[in-house]
Amino acid sequence: MAAMLANGAVQRMAGGPYSIGDEIRSLASDRPSLPSLEDLARPHLVELEQHLGEDVGLATLRGRQVVYGRTFATEATVTIQPWEGEAAPLHAVAAGYVFLAAMSDEDVAAYCAGGLPAFGPNTLTSVEEVMMRVDQVRQDGYCWTHEEWAEGIDGAAAPVMRGEAVVAAINVYGPSYRFGGSGSLREVGERLNEVGSIVSSNLGRDSS
Repeated sequence: MAAMLANGAVQRMAGGPYSIGDEIRSLASDRPSLPSLEDLARPHLVELEQHLGEDVGLATLRGRQVVYGRTFATEATVTIQPWEGEAAPLHAVAAGYVFLAAMSDEDVAAYCAGGLPAFGPNTLTSVEEVMMRVDQVRQDGYCWTHEEWAEGIDGAAAPVMRGEAVVAAINVYGPSYRFGGSGSLREVGERLNEVGSIVSSNLGRDSS
């Protein structure tokens, strides 16, 4: 500590506790700020929104819920109300299953033990159903939900990884008559996986 005091790495006031010194503060202030996950993902999310014609955004994990970040909204005539800042239970939305699939079976069981209330007409409310969905997401890498959070809304999601950890989910949602009600579910899912892999790769390079 004496050497660090001498070099300005730490400082001490009148014999009190140590604190960060001016030299460390100077180094921190000189370092350029790192782009956020949203900054890294933005161009890819905008491109995805334009390709699919549905609302696209990022969701992050908070306890038993996912929280939706900024949404890149479609200009379609019929749209879904913005979900920015809203939270949803893991077992009722596609982004939530992305996080559940990254957990151990024991942690998924613990989540289910907390209760699986219904929200939409197709919400999975049994442990067996949720575990089957989790296994499917682990196999496919993406998830689809059909009117599980609310009637008339379908969603799809895929993970963003930092190393082995899922740090966010790319989520897309839209009216069920238009999104998920027609077209190739696998094609959309694989496109989500592709975008998730690109953002994950950018995130890994940025943090290295």
